[in-house]
Amino acid sequence: MPTYSNISERHKNMLNILRYIMRTGEVSANDITQATGLSFATISRVLALLLEAKYIVKCGKTCTEMGRHPEVFAFNNKCGYLVHFFIETDSISAWIADLGKYIAAKASRKIARDITLEELADKFAELVSSLTERHSIDRSQVLAASIAVPGLVDDKNHVIRRIPNLSGLNDKDLRRQIMEILGIPVLISNEARFCALGEKICSFPYVDDIAYVDITKYSGIGAGILLNGQIFNGKNGVAGELGDIIIDTRNLDYEYREQEGCLETLAGLATLYRKCEYLIGEGNAPFLGQELKDGPLEFNMIERAVSKDPAVEAVYDETVRMWSIAIINIISILNPELIILGGVLDSHNRKTLDRIDHYVKKAVYHDVHIRLTTMGEKAQLYGGLDMLASYTFETIITEKILGI
Repeated sequence: MPTYSNISERHKNMLNILRYIMRTGEVSANDITQATGLSFATISRVLALLLEAKYIVKCGKTCTEMGRHPEVFAFNNKCGYLVHFFIETDSISAWIADLGKYIAAKASRKIARDITLEELADKFAELVSSLTERHSIDRSQVLAASIAVPGLVDDKNHVIRRIPNLSGLNDKDLRRQIMEILGIPVLISNEARFCALGEKICSFPYVDDIAYVDITKYSGIGAGILLNGQIFNGKNGVAGELGDIIIDTRNLDYEYREQEGCLETLAGLATLYRKCEYLIGEGNAPFLGQELKDGPLEFNMIERAVSKDPAVEAVYDETVRMWSIAIINIISILNPELIILGGVLDSHNRKTLDRIDHYVKKAVYHDVHIRLTTMGEKAQLYGGLDMLASYTFETIITEKILGI
């Protein structure tokens, strides 16, 4: 990434002015003068260059208190596009957005759990083609992509170390494969980290210390951690791997490293579903069995069955107790200002929130704010796009401006 110490004053002014316009919105040359201290002549030359390069657009004129009508400028959000991908156990979703993070469209593709890296890369290419063709976007305008993964991602080396539900991708360099097939830079990170960032940006802008607890659809359990407003990855990029928490000393007699962590094995949704399906088969969960006739087993069905089937309540409570232990450990070590529960949990899961809150208050003797996400998958989307937009400006757009 270029640094300001090795570029010319002219290019430095261009980057600073463009950054100010992006951050502020519609501005006049006088506004920029007051904000930057640069001369009006310098600003006029820079604005002319940015207009010619199509990084900014004219928005017309505005009237000042003195009756003058200066020209107003804004960042050209259509000078490039970003694509964000979200890998789930049975599908990939993709969104295309302009540089102002306005989402133009979404597309999805089903995937098999034994999908290969090459097959997955082909799905990514299909999605980008679908999105650009549908909205008549020149493929060359797509500048970069981000990928949210519900698994252990080594952010430093950009490798998926473990993804419980798609084990064929373990230790694979997905980022390099996607970069080769799309021909653009790619960022890849854990879904929960993007979610934590998205929650801060959209819902809690004044909260700097957040832990987003992600209970994924099947086995995964993770956390995205923000400290002082920044994503905390840890030394090896594996901070927040709640799924690896040890619940009992007896857990140390087993190996959990290959596929799922200890907590994921004991309290992941796949385990809870197996227990409930066994109860249905044994005739010990009549209400849940009736619910299941309408479709596949889902967490919300189990939550509804808690007050009707005592056996279901017992396995549900055992699972929630283990989730609560993980949350208590987060609070004890990090003391975040806010904990957000997400993944399969959303604003409809008040029963689970109340039970977790009950157990947490038994162990933590100070105020703890635990909330359910209201954003759903939009949290990882907006977190991913925000990180990608920042990366795109600091690298791709900066490099292009240095060539002007």
